[in-house]
Amino acid sequence: MRAMQVNFAPRSATQVIASMQPRHWLLAGIGFVLCLGGIVAMQNLTTQQAARQAELEKVLAQAAARSAPAAQTKKSSLTDAQISAVNRAIQQLNLPWSRLLTAIERATPANVALLELTPDAKRHLVKGVAEAKTINAMLAYIKRLKQQPFMGNVILTRHEISDKDANRPVRFEFEAEWRETLP
Repeated sequence: MRAMQVNFAPRSATQVIASMQPRHWLLAGIGFVLCLGGIVAMQNLTTQQAARQAELEKVLAQAAARSAPAAQTKKSSLTDAQISAVNRAIQQLNLPWSRLLTAIERATPANVALLELTPDAKRHLVKGVAEAKTINAMLAYIKRLKQQPFMGNVILTRHEISDKDANRPVRFEFEAEWRETLP
């Protein structure tokens, strides 16, 4: 019978290296050479990518420099009068109509007839023409307009009693500023 060598202790690194056969050394060398080749190839690709990135940035800068003067020289086909008319129309469209009408509607009692509303978007002002049955009703209406949180600086600009009508209503004009933000 042959003698068996039994060793339960873990092998050390030096024992493993000493027991390696030549074919293992050959495979380890080939693996090492392949790793070095991969590292060199990666460095070459990184260098090429950096060069291409720099070239791309240079081309983009040249393209931006060429297109910048063209954008600056392009003139608008609208005249100044047309531009101001468009801006006025935009201001009128941006009026807070729902808040404005709600505030005026809340302040208007049954004994006052609102005849006309004319907004001035530039000055945040609305001008109105209304009729009331009495002067007291007119003054109460102006007071109620002043109490609306959306309205400010309400003034009575003109009033007259109509003698032609049998009921003799009071026709009056007022101006009120509207607030962008509520107090």
